[in-house]
Amino acid sequence: MHSPASQSLARRRFLQIALGAAGLSVAAACSRAAPTTSPAATAGANAGAAAPASGSTQGSLRIALFGSREDADRRAALIPPFNKLFPNVKVEYTPIQGTDWEEFFSKVLTMKAANNAPDITFVATEGTQLFAGQGLALPLDDYIKRDQKDMAQYFSDVHPSLVEAMMYEGSLYELPIDFNAPNIDHNLIRPLGLSPQQQSDLVAFLRGALTDPRVLAGAAPFDRPTLYSESSRVPVVTGSGTQGAGGNIPQVNAIEPPLVGNPSFTVGITNALGSALAVLVIDSNDPGTGPASPTTAS
Repeated sequence: MHSPASQSLARRRFLQIALGAAGLSVAAACSRAAPTTSPAATAGANAGAAAPASGSTQGSLRIALFGSREDADRRAALIPPFNKLFPNVKVEYTPIQGTDWEEFFSKVLTMKAANNAPDITFVATEGTQLFAGQGLALPLDDYIKRDQKDMAQYFSDVHPSLVEAMMYEGSLYELPIDFNAPNIDHNLIRPLGLSPQQQSDLVAFLRGALTDPRVLAGAAPFDRPTLYSESSRVPVVTGSGTQGAGGNIPQVNAIEPPLVGNPSFTVGITNALGSALAVLVIDSNDPGTGPASPTTAS
């Protein structure tokens, strides 16, 4: 016995194939300029036209899916009812295996380069952006408008965020099928043994952590170590440089932490004359900006 959810999903996939044969490409991995006799691949030329009669639709439809041969065989159960509507369309599922979506995308692009691209494929959201962005997919907007009645039923239980995820630059390139959800091992969910006070603190944190005044004040338990850049040890650049022969006034723009024992204390200078002699004077008093660089400290 199939659950209502599984029946709805099967019908959704069936409707995707049926619309593909009528001229609807679901993220078709084929160039718009590439010659082909596939009904799905030629959808761009007839955008917005009346849907052809099912019996007059002829050709073949190759659907690539991310999975094994067993996955493809299970999907093949959708072909017989589809062929009752489109008897002259040959449908074939082509499984493409890989470790992740990136490998799947790479294999589809390789098939495209070899002029052997599938007519339809179902991809994750990043695949929609990839294929649409490279001009390898056909926008579905005109076909959805043409088949508004069927599409209204299709999208009746689809969350708007899923529709948006399948869009690129304002056009829809893929019909949402399903979505990924994290799986949780319930054996890992167990009581933490919190005391009543800890439970109260946790609830208070979840409800108002972003507005808790202790966060703004950096008070416990939201305190943290002070960064070096926030300490009083950061050197302060005061005064300005003296104009040199080139007419430029050098400025200090970077200073390493002046720590005792640092063997490579560095000062960065900008707007200075390249390859010119530089003198570093270390003093507790500002040497000022006299006509010449001081040679000794005070």
